[in-house]
Amino acid sequence: MEKGFLHIGADTDGTTVSDDVGFGKAAAAKKSHYIGKRSLSLPENVRSDRLQLIGLTGEGAAPFPVGRRLLLPKSMQATDGWITSAGCLSTDARPVAMAVLRAGRGRLNQRVAVYDNGRVVSCAQVSAPMFYDPSGARMHA
Repeated sequence: MEKGFLHIGADTDGTTVSDDVGFGKAAAAKKSHYIGKRSLSLPENVRSDRLQLIGLTGEGAAPFPVGRRLLLPKSMQATDGWITSAGCLSTDARPVAMAVLRAGRGRLNQRVAVYDNGRVVSCAQVSAPMFYDPSGARMHA
């Protein structure tokens, strides 16, 4: 999770398309036809408010609870997303999570509330979903 690797079935579901997890450019660049290519251009799959995979960072020592709902400030939605994977960084024990958030990549550095049973249990900051060695320098050294 620290490297932003997906847990298929946890960080994705049957409604997830490649752009939702940040692979949209790679899928669009493929010149040959492949199964599912046509579905990527359907109106539902190109909406700007789709759930997109993002990272969350927080303070404290406790990991974020997986499955908890996310709500943006002043949102009128029942939910704006949810936490899909969570843990603490191996480098500094800071709590981090991967989540899906409505139009998530456009909300980097914004704050979201983490809800459980109708009450705020913590707040988090939206980040890229890669927490350790994002440039890959250590991996390719």
